Amino acid sequence: MRKILIVIFILSCFTGFSQQKKQNPPFTIRGNIGIPKIVSSKKFKTGFSAVVQGNISANLRLFDSFYAGLGYDYCSFTNNKKEWAAQITTPQGSVYHKTYLTGHAGFLKVGYDYFFSDIGYVSCSINSGYMKLNYTSIFPDSSDSNQPFVSTEFSAPYVQPEIAIHFLAEKAVSFSVFLGYTTLVYTFDPKAPRFNHIEVVKDARNNYYMSWINIGFGFNILINSK
Repeated sequence: MRKILIVIFILSCFTGFSQQKKQNPPFTIRGNIGIPKIVSSKKFKTGFSAVVQGNISANLRLFDSFYAGLGYDYCSFTNNKKEWAAQITTPQGSVYHKTYLTGHAGFLKVGYDYFFSDIGYVSCSINSGYMKLNYTSIFPDSSDSNQPFVSTEFSAPYVQPEIAIHFLAEKAVSFSVFLGYTTLVYTFDPKAPRFNHIEVVKDARNNYYMSWINIGFGFNILINSK
């Protein structure tokens, strides 16, 4: 899956180097939102599922149709609602985990717009930055598997290639569908959310960084569009 996405991204970007007459204005505000799907690691995928991811950025056209900008990214995950999630027994019965993982990041975006018609264009971009994440609503667990205790907060760099197909709704706004792939340069640690005592999580593979794909919808506000 990772290799396929990388190939699609590279091929799409190469199509943009052909000559084109139309360009976006010098300044654009771009944003998108979608529901991600975890790709790796297997341990992270077993323990959590994605809720939402979105970002917004302010961008300046540098030359031709190349642009760069700064942005903010937000993502949220929750533990999988599987049988293993009922880990704590009370007089009222089993209580399910409701643990969340949220992330906030700042990033640098570089990209290229390619117009295939007067009202449609493809954007290829890469976001790269630093993300801070933390687990909340953690059930305390003092079992040996979760010790020594580690922090419930962590930070890591990440990279996020994106492809979006835009269609102009009016002169100053376009809407899009997009595909993104986020790789967080961090190895999932099940001790942080206190999941290391759960057998299906503990026994899962952890051979790659935390990563996920994101498919959704976006917008592009064209400032001073003529």
